[in-house]
Amino acid sequence: MKWDSLEQTQGNFDTSLWADRVVNITQLNNMYLRGHTLVWHSQLPSWVTSGGFNNASLISVMQNHITNVMAKWKGKVYIWDVCNEVLADDGSMRSSVFYNTIGEYFIDIAFNTAKVADPNAILAINDYNIDGTGSKSTGMTNLVTRVKARGVPIEQIGIQAHLIVGQVPTTLTTNWNAFANLGVSIA
Repeated sequence: MKWDSLEQTQGNFDTSLWADRVVNITQLNNMYLRGHTLVWHSQLPSWVTSGGFNNASLISVMQNHITNVMAKWKGKVYIWDVCNEVLADDGSMRSSVFYNTIGEYFIDIAFNTAKVADPNAILAINDYNIDGTGSKSTGMTNLVTRVKARGVPIEQIGIQAHLIVGQVPTTLTTNWNAFANLGVSIA
């Protein structure tokens, strides 16, 4: 459910290639579906990355995308990865068209837009390399703390968990408990 496959040209949404099929299969089989992902620095159509948008126009583009995608499957997607991979490995904000144009508040705008689009969906921020403690996990803790303090409805931290057998971080439980202490679920 990535941007470049759903909205290849601005304002034209096509979910028939595969996304509708996935949603239909989950509905027919009483399965829970996680929507991945609404706002991500990768797999964006060139009209987004090279569109030369200013702050206001990129906010409008982002809100339109989130609203249309979520409205299409309202009540059928249990969890949405609203923002994906917003952090660099050192825990700072990742450079992206959204961050570079809007600043950190693109996260607030995305989550608030998503909550209006489907108030019953669980809204997640998702990233990799945040399994155990470290600078990126600390960055996620600090980010979620800041954003939630502004009243933004982040309800879950999605941990991609690209784990290798025998190399699972020894601090995994400690880190996940720290995330849970932020008042979010962990997945």
